[in-house]
Amino acid sequence: MAYPDDLEVGLRVNRIGRSSVRYGVGLFSTGSDAACAAGTIVHVFVDRGASGPVEIPEPIRRALEAIAR
Repeated sequence: MAYPDDLEVGLRVNRIGRSSVRYGVGLFSTGSDAACAAGTIVHVFVDRGASGPVEIPEPIRRALEAIAR
């Protein structure tokens, strides 16, 4: 398999839930519009003390909503 010399990474917000965000990730050869690889990352906000999910803090939610448009 040949690997490009230069890669660009694209990241988008696919879904904002109560306690999690689902991101879409794409890898692109520099200057190309076609992704070489794509994937998903799920980030769950967790209370370390209770070891359970918590609501996304409002300032972070607003920032995510602003870039999800």
